[in-house]
Amino acid sequence: MKHNRPVSVTTSPASRSKKTVSHLTEAESNLLLARIAGQLGISDARSLPYMAAFSGNK
Repeated sequence: MKHNRPVSVTTSPASRSKKTVSHLTEAESNLLLARIAGQLGISDARSLPYMAAFSGNK
């Protein structure tokens, strides 16, 4: 018998743990980076170290 797990209405980092960065949409990546920046007290996610790795810039 198959048990269906409830579907979350919001997307939490834990729910994304099985997705690799290359499979995230640009909007998902930007949202995650904005949340990280907010937690670090940075007003602009572009100021995060290693931002180029997420954006594809070198």
